[in-house]
Amino acid sequence: MRWQIAQLGWDPIQGTLKTDASDREIAVDAETMAILKEHKFTRDAYTSVYPEAVAAAAEATAALLAAKVPSSASHRPARYRPQAEG
Repeated sequence: MRWQIAQLGWDPIQGTLKTDASDREIAVDAETMAILKEHKFTRDAYTSVYPEAVAAAAEATAALLAAKVPSSASHRPARYRPQAEG
């Protein structure tokens, strides 16, 4: 693992691991590895044929992640708001 995604309020943020000691390899079974390799092969092939579409999709994804979502409790559905004690 070389980076992680954490949630700050409603915003996902990507960053490096907290310490160098956190940098490690994780075991992945053969079936998962085959799925990941197939996905990478398909993605790379698609990217080489449709680079503009891939760039547009990446731009749209970045825009969605950058959109500011209200993080105050008043904007959350009632079931997710902190409940008053008592």
